[in-house]
Amino acid sequence: MRSSSSQTTTIVASTVATITTTLFLLHKRRIAKKKQRAKLVDIQSPSDANKIDQVAYIRIRTSNLKEAVKFYTDLGLVHASDDTTSNEKYVLLKSPKQLPGQPLLLLEYDPAREVRTTTASDVGYARICLLVKDVHSTEKQMKSLGYEPISKPVTDRPGSPDERTGKNTNAMVTIIAYRDYDNNMVELVSLTGMMYAAISSFNKLGMLDFPAWVHVNINTTSFDKAYEAYNHDFGFVTDVDYGRVVNTLYQALKIADPGIAKNVQLIKLPKTNFSVDLIEWEDPQTTKGEGLGSSLDMAITVKDVAQKIDDLLTSNYESSNGWCLSSGPKVVELPKPLGRAIHASVSDQDGTEVSLVSFGSNLFDEKLIKSVGGGASIQLSLNKVVLITGCDSGFGKSAACQLAGLGFTVVAACYTAAGAQFLNGIAKTVIADLTTEKGLKAVIDVTTKICNGDDKELWGIVNNAGMCHPGHVLWTKPVSQKSVISYL
Repeated sequence: MRSSSSQTTTIVASTVATITTTLFLLHKRRIAKKKQRAKLVDIQSPSDANKIDQVAYIRIRTSNLKEAVKFYTDLGLVHASDDTTSNEKYVLLKSPKQLPGQPLLLLEYDPAREVRTTTASDVGYARICLLVKDVHSTEKQMKSLGYEPISKPVTDRPGSPDERTGKNTNAMVTIIAYRDYDNNMVELVSLTGMMYAAISSFNKLGMLDFPAWVHVNINTTSFDKAYEAYNHDFGFVTDVDYGRVVNTLYQALKIADPGIAKNVQLIKLPKTNFSVDLIEWEDPQTTKGEGLGSSLDMAITVKDVAQKIDDLLTSNYESSNGWCLSSGPKVVELPKPLGRAIHASVSDQDGTEVSLVSFGSNLFDEKLIKSVGGGASIQLSLNKVVLITGCDSGFGKSAACQLAGLGFTVVAACYTAAGAQFLNGIAKTVIADLTTEKGLKAVIDVTTKICNGDDKELWGIVNNAGMCHPGHVLWTKPVSQKSVISYL
């Protein structure tokens, strides 16, 4: 039988291999940042978390931001930036030595969030996993700070016995788990033997510090459907396939011995050092309760939030039940090094949320920035208004999202209520038929009011609305010809 705890060893082994190139990657990133700062004074240059098609951060919505920060900093995570600006909404944390391709931890204050207790086999995000130097030392330290584990540490030899010898010679793994203020499960792992020696040596060299990211766990009621959704629509690929797993280490997660997982697979986005532990449980069985209890989710960086949502909602393949829109796009101001972003969220067939984020630093076009303000700062766009027509779909909807992400005030003219509702979080929407005088007047009035009332200037008009009646001009009716050219 195979043990899913071997996933920990495999992930850490992958991390250790990656560390050998860490110094080169960090040096390359520093050079890139210097070049970016030379061009743009106040623009936050892309960090590893901002890069396209990466897990930018793991988000935890907490009803007590102060207590959540205390728990995770007591574990050893540190603030992601030296910026001491007060932020009552968000706090961004990271590993003491953040490796390229690993996410940040975003704590978001949500006073209405109900604190619930979930089990390790409940559907959705069940836990995050961090690597520590020594579980027993960490347990003593946490106890001195007033934290009690879910259960005692469990040590076992991961992996399966060798088919020839019948012996398991893998290094021992020790696991312990805690609950944060909002009852989210946090699993801590330490290794022994050669893996421990290798990691300790990197720690002494200052190239790795603890705690370090290992993975986030997602439980699903149907492994095949979940894998196809994350693979087909986001590009996740198999890192390690463990199949059916029987594991005594699950005792650390308050699962009766032996816990049985029907299917376990580590999946990851290419060119990242962070995995999703995708599990369908057999005993106890993964069940879908009354709403998701966990306040965890992961945020994936995309180039165009609106286009990605359209792609997900229209995705059609054999085993998928489809994605649902959980919350439409909105502008958020996240702590550095993330900065301004467009945020939305979708849910998979189990209701597990995935956040989609597009950062201002991913939207920059050098010519655009120069025309906005000589390349000095994105903040120069904050007093500028852009009117966009035809925002119900396609280019107009994407342009509204991207320009809002760049700091522009966007007036979005939509033909339908559904189109306007989608953009309500990022733009001033107007439902109008631009072929009528009434519709034109409504758009002009709203735009004029914003410019005059907020002392802003109309910087641009994106005349995207239109109709198409294909056919030879002599064969089309005058009313059709008029409808094509009667837009603003």
